[in-house]
Amino acid sequence: MMIPASALSMLRVATLAPALALAGPSDLAAQAGGSVYVRRDECVAAGKLTAEQCEFAYRNARAEFLQKTPRYASRTACERAHKRCAAQMVSAGGWESFGKGGATYVPRFLGVRVTGEGASGKALPVIEGATQIAFAGRPVAELQERVVGQGRIVGVVSHAARSSRRHIKDTPETATKPAGIHDDTERVPMKEESIGADVPPGLYVDPDGVEWYKPAHKR
Repeated sequence: MMIPASALSMLRVATLAPALALAGPSDLAAQAGGSVYVRRDECVAAGKLTAEQCEFAYRNARAEFLQKTPRYASRTACERAHKRCAAQMVSAGGWESFGKGGATYVPRFLGVRVTGEGASGKALPVIEGATQIAFAGRPVAELQERVVGQGRIVGVVSHAARSSRRHIKDTPETATKPAGIHDDTERVPMKEESIGADVPPGLYVDPDGVEWYKPAHKR
């Protein structure tokens, strides 16, 4: 019996997306409170944590994001749940493998949520969209940026890498796309800035290649 292409697509998404129900209700409830910081200087200015603790909070939250954020087979599937998404390489094939199943899509990283008080606080990533993800809080008192269960982190595709391809002259093989194929990886100019930097609202890519979004207004 032939399985419809749509069913295969949904099966692939289900396979790529991690189980989100592993954490208990208390883990998800903890993500509803606390203080949210888009930038590190906002965290420091709030006076609840030291500058070092704010640094650890951001780095630990980003590691948790890289480890547990759900991954989808297409941008459409990702944005259906998370509104805005970024492409993340899952192979060492580079850009040439991007359109051949060499990437998944992840929700955009927006900032960090800190729950608890002072040195006992926990940091969690804040992502685009209302879908709840069972992130675990990492301590702000020490650096715990290890990403368990993943090998070399290739990172979200940098638009700088995409831009470099603009200077490559189209060949007959690359100039024509099959009818009905929609390219959902349209290039958007992005500046390279560290996550949490004091920058105007917009889309950025950090030095590690992770795309992040700074909203115009605080949540």
